[in-house]
Amino acid sequence: MNCPKCGSLMRWREGHGRFGPFLGCPAYPACDIIHNAFGFSDQPTRNARKRAHAAFDRLWKPSRRTRGYLYKILAIYMGLPQSKCHIEGFGIEQCERVLAFAQEYAPKEQAT
Repeated sequence: MNCPKCGSLMRWREGHGRFGPFLGCPAYPACDIIHNAFGFSDQPTRNARKRAHAAFDRLWKPSRRTRGYLYKILAIYMGLPQSKCHIEGFGIEQCERVLAFAQEYAPKEQAT
């Protein structure tokens, strides 16, 4: 498989990724494309996913709401089937929608 950005032949990277093995462009760091179970992504997309995950995690970690419950709500909000609602498979625009969702559904601070 060739890199969609620079055309180099992608190389198998065993066990180095957050989600296990992946194909990485040998021209890294000049070319930052990887291909894992969620498809191709570049560094800006991965950064957007990290921001979206951080915002989403703040919704369920300090509360009684479960992660699974919030993913169901997020799927409805995003207009996606629940099976396709996984932040690691989202593009930058979808991550921006996750940030909007997180802001809208964030637990409100109680007035003192």
